[in-house]
Amino acid sequence: MPYGNGVHYDTEAQRRPLLHSLVSNETLPKSYATDDHAAIVYEGVNPVELVVDTDDSKAKGYRVELLNGEVSETVLEPGSLI
Repeated sequence: MPYGNGVHYDTEAQRRPLLHSLVSNETLPKSYATDDHAAIVYEGVNPVELVVDTDDSKAKGYRVELLNGEVSETVLEPGSLI
């Protein structure tokens, strides 16, 4: 995969700052992260959908990337990412 990956993004406090740091210093490229109960579906290497395991889940996904020298985090809601 051409992306970094972060899991348990909402329940392990060190995950978000570590992923932001690794993307900021370009140790990792654009990355995707998921809260507990969420997963990103890929077709080949393309992320196409965020799914959650229950209808009442508030879990989200995130795209974390370096834009103009700053780390940008975009929230991905369940459903199509295309």
